Amino acid sequence: MFAWLALATAVRADSLPAGFTPSMLNASIAPVVEARAITFHIIPGDCSSMEYGNGSGENDCLNGGTKNIIRYESEARLGDTVEYKFDVWVDPAFSYNGFSQAETIPFGGLGWDSRLRIASWEGPQRKNFIDMLKLDSKNGMAFRFRQCQAPSDFGSWVTFSMQVRWANDERGWLKVTCNDRVVAIAEGVVTNEQPHCYFGNECDPSHPTKNARRILFQLGLAMNGWGQNWKDLFGPTNGPFTVFDKDGLIIKMRNISVTEGVELYGGEDKEVVKQLQARLNHLGTPDGVVGKRTKAAALSCRERQDLPSQLDVTTVRKFLELYSAVEG
Repeated sequence: MFAWLALATAVRADSLPAGFTPSMLNASIAPVVEARAITFHIIPGDCSSMEYGNGSGENDCLNGGTKNIIRYESEARLGDTVEYKFDVWVDPAFSYNGFSQAETIPFGGLGWDSRLRIASWEGPQRKNFIDMLKLDSKNGMAFRFRQCQAPSDFGSWVTFSMQVRWANDERGWLKVTCNDRVVAIAEGVVTNEQPHCYFGNECDPSHPTKNARRILFQLGLAMNGWGQNWKDLFGPTNGPFTVFDKDGLIIKMRNISVTEGVELYGGEDKEVVKQLQARLNHLGTPDGVVGKRTKAAALSCRERQDLPSQLDVTTVRKFLELYSAVEG
């Protein structure tokens, strides 16, 4: 079992989306369900003294964290293909700005980060976060430092979708969209490990590989603190808790769903792949599967300046168009 068991206190479990329950690590403010939307609200210094359950003896009051989150009770397993989808509304008055963080630079973070996450996927071990959807008033809503919603758009709903095949080998894939705009795409990759491993991302760089075989999904507001050693840190802190507006932070979520059995290449996409394979040499009978041989063959015509740098579900139609033009 995960350490983060559920405790339905101020919110009835049947008022939340099917399969979700409040976290036992929530602070004093509970999620509020009204008109099919869930409101999450946190205030500074509000915390739970419940131990994490990982043997460390730590809790949010010691580490400066504050949470108002819900968790999906069914944990994903390696080999599962899942779509996590939900709409998010951020209060236009949202004011938490994030902080300067040099650790982000190697990963495209431009030296800035947020201690606030609104969605997370995590394994059962300590410091075993795999991915997060973060939020601050400078970069907006971001997944792996790629913007999902700009701060200027706070106050309007945005639809987030992550489709993934959980894998510890090259059979993994991931596609993230915001309002149907592709934010992240990766095929033939390990998906059960943190791709941006640094301490601010809840990942220990000295022990980055943990091979999570179960993945917990959580939604809501989770603000990390500066920890019990905050006095030793160089940063915007005068205590273990992250500073933000005294009235707190508010977001809403609706249309939350977790769907198993999704495909990266749907019926139309597979047909496009077959047509492309028919135009490539030495591939045999087209099967609609984008494997190593198909990718290598598609990328072999490098004299074309307009050829995309990689073949994936977002570029396969462009490849077909270009190779069809060559035939013509």
